[in-house]
Amino acid sequence: MILTITLSANSVAFIGSVLVIALFCWYLRSRIESDPEPFILGLTFFAFAGQFIRTAEWTSEIIVKGRVPGYGTIVILLLLGLFTFIGQAFVMKTHMLITTDHYAALLRKHHLKPGQDHQIDRWTTVLLRVTDTDFFPGGYRLLKEFLPIKTEPRERSRKLAVSVLPTKEFRISAEAISAEALIVPASRRRKFYWWLYVVLCILSWTWFIWVMMIPREQL
Repeated sequence: MILTITLSANSVAFIGSVLVIALFCWYLRSRIESDPEPFILGLTFFAFAGQFIRTAEWTSEIIVKGRVPGYGTIVILLLLGLFTFIGQAFVMKTHMLITTDHYAALLRKHHLKPGQDHQIDRWTTVLLRVTDTDFFPGGYRLLKEFLPIKTEPRERSRKLAVSVLPTKEFRISAEAISAEALIVPASRRRKFYWWLYVVLCILSWTWFIWVMMIPREQL
């Protein structure tokens, strides 16, 4: 069975509501927490959540009315959404590993007491917990135009991370360890995983919108 693809006013309203909720939740967390979750990761999660909710609604309707033609398309799209979300989690894990390596190298280079690797590991973990990952420094500048936030969350987190480092153990200065120095260098690897991160988010919203464009009467 070939499904006709349309986008009703209700579907547009549902998609818009999910997007608004995602934006509001991120803004609220950025005001309450010093380190809110990554914005694009949040968008990916809400897209998958919206797709799952709509799939669950149609599943209950099909159980009641007994209509099953075309339901396979819905299931396939849900699986694609799930695999995309899982892929995003692996990408975020890679972001963390690359950031950890950068922090460890920076701390080791400017450690005043060489040979204490356990201290490097300890403070690397602390820095990562405070800053999280940021593969697109300044990426929130567009949000600052629309949302009343004065400082980007990651910029604020990097400054906080530097402030907790003990000055007796590490060189803290603009030429050594600083908020700017915590930014992962713009290598090919960083750019690749950043764009993969973005593409997976776009794919997640593609599956979500696709499901929303399938009319109920064709199930």
